[in-house]
Amino acid sequence: MNATSIALLITGGFLLLASWRDWDWFFDGWRLRILTELFGRENTRRFYMILGGALVLGGLVTGVS
Repeated sequence: MNATSIALLITGGFLLLASWRDWDWFFDGWRLRILTELFGRENTRRFYMILGGALVLGGLVTGVS
């Protein structure tokens, strides 16, 4: 595994965990507040679950090859 695949796995895992646990400190931050106000908290969580899963999958694919 190279550094890129490890970074993708860690970042994706963090996003999955943050969206699954619905961490207030993560979703109430100023960067995500805009998305949360535009699309609602549940849709923002769903988006970050999909993004986190895609990053984990990308990390696995790049780590294998």
